[in-house]
Amino acid sequence: MARIGNPQHESIIFIVLLSLMIPSVLCSMYLFYQFARLRVLRVRVDNHIVLLLLIINFIQRFLGAMDWIGNLTITVTISILGSILLVIRVIGKRLRIVHNFSWRRNRRMVIQLLSISVFYIIIWVPIIVCFLMVLYAPNPIVLNLSVSYLNYYQYICMLLYPLICLTGLKEAQKPLKQQFYRWAMFRTNNNRIQPTGT
Repeated sequence: MARIGNPQHESIIFIVLLSLMIPSVLCSMYLFYQFARLRVLRVRVDNHIVLLLLIINFIQRFLGAMDWIGNLTITVTISILGSILLVIRVIGKRLRIVHNFSWRRNRRMVIQLLSISVFYIIIWVPIIVCFLMVLYAPNPIVLNLSVSYLNYYQYICMLLYPLICLTGLKEAQKPLKQQFYRWAMFRTNNNRIQPTGT
C-alpha cells in the first residue's frame, strides 16, 4: 500500500496549487484595479466587504500566526451564522416590501453572500472536523489525511476566492469581457491568409 505523502503526491499538489495561484493573483490584481478605477464599485456598501476580504486574502499568511482553533473555528461559525441571519433578514424584508428595484439590488448581494458562504463551508468544515478529531481522538488514518491533504486544501479557498468575487461583480466583468473580445478579434485578424505582392 502506498504512503499518502509520497513524492509524486507532493509534486501533484504543488502543480495544482501553482496552477491555481497564477490565475488567483491575476484575478486579485484585476479586482483591485477595478475597485481603484470604478467609482461605482467603491460606492456600493456590499462591495466594501468583498474588498476587505480580498485584502485579508493577501495578508492571510501573516494572520495565520494567530491561534488556529480560536480564530478559525470562531470566524467560520460567525461567518456562517452571520450570512444565514443576513439572508433571512433580506428575505424577510423582501416579503414585507414589494419594490422590485430594491429587491434586485439585494438579490445580487444575497447571491454573492451565499456563494462565498457555501464556498467557505465546503472548504473549512472538513478541515475543522478532522483537526478536532485529531486533537481529541488521535487516529493515524485521520492524522495522515489531515497532514497529507487538508493542509493543502485550505489554500484552495484562498486561491479560488478572487474568482468567486469576480463572478459576483458584474461591473468588473464587463471590461474583462471586452478585453477578451478585443484580444480574440486581434488574434483572428492576425491569422488571416493574405496574398503577397510578388
